[in-house]
Formats: sequence, structure tokens, C-alpha cells
Amino acid sequence: MSRLDRAIRSEKDPKARGRLIAVRQVRQLGKSVSDVARYHGVSDRTVRNWLGRYDRSGSGGMKDRPKSGRPPAVKPARIEEAAKRLYKKGELTTSSLQEELRRKTGVRFHESYVRKLRRKTGLM
Repeated sequence: MSRLDRAIRSEKDPKARGRLIAVRQVRQLGKSVSDVARYHGVSDRTVRNWLGRYDRSGSGGMKDRPKSGRPPAVKPARIEEAAKRLYKKGELTTSSLQEELRRKTGVRFHESYVRKLRRKTGLM
């Protein structure tokens, strides 16, 4: 078993695992960058970036890099908790979740964002 195969088996992050699989497809299986890109639903350039990241940093280079920007105003766990609480009561609507979040956190989220949050938690 190669180092790359071991890295794929031990990787817990699904995105990083997929990138490692793409590297293996090009490097060990001899597939073209275009074929691998099409299979993974990304551009050729993205696959070439993954190959370069693997060459420079090994399997650790496949994880997402920290992103800049403002951190979330409310932790996702608190949002999910509020949504589940309302769902159990049978009161989960977009407006009720919006109001619950405003009351519990002091943050007023836009209605379209609250709808997105409901979809994300699977509690539509």
C-alpha cells in the first residue's frame, strides 16, 4: 500500500479525501487531469492546484485553508438547537425561527438567510 493510499484511508475530512483520490487518479492510475476534473465536477485548473498542493505539503495540504473574514455572529450549534426546539413544539416556521434567534442571541437574521438555515438543518 502506498503512502497516498494510506493517507486516503486515514483522512477523516471528506473534501480532503476527495482531493487525495483525485491526486491518486492522476499520479497512480494515469488518468488525465481533464477526466479527473470532469469526474469530480471541478475545473482542470483546480485538479492541477491539488496536485501542486500535494507535491508541496503532502496529504496535509489537501485540507481547506483557513478563510479570512468575519466569524459567524451565532454558532451553528445554537441555530440548530433553536430550530430543533421549535420543531419539537410544532412551531417551526421561518418567522418563528427568526424571532427565536433574535430573542436568544440579539442578532436579527434576514428572512432568506433563516430559510437557508432551515434547509441546512433539514427541518423544513
